[in-house]
Amino acid sequence: MEKSPNIKDHLPPALVQKIELEGLTDAIRLLHKPPVDAPVSWTNAGINPGQKRLAFEELLAHRLCMRRLRNDSKQKKAPQLNADESCFPSFLRHCRSL
Repeated sequence: MEKSPNIKDHLPPALVQKIELEGLTDAIRLLHKPPVDAPVSWTNAGINPGQKRLAFEELLAHRLCMRRLRNDSKQKKAPQLNADESCFPSFLRHCRSL
């Protein structure tokens, strides 16, 4: 398939090849303009190679975002509560009334 200079693929080519994914440009073309002889099962069963590529990329992006969120939250500490013991009885009474 013809390559487009307008679509930048951020996955390393070695990874794309190793897990047998389509390139990003090809994946988008397969979804939006599948070959005339493409099996109908591609769409019905959700096995279009373009879908596989974009699903992988979406799951990877989600996983990376969740990892970043976890790492960021581990670096932040909760603020210390500076209260004397006199506030605890009032707090406990309030909790019991809920």
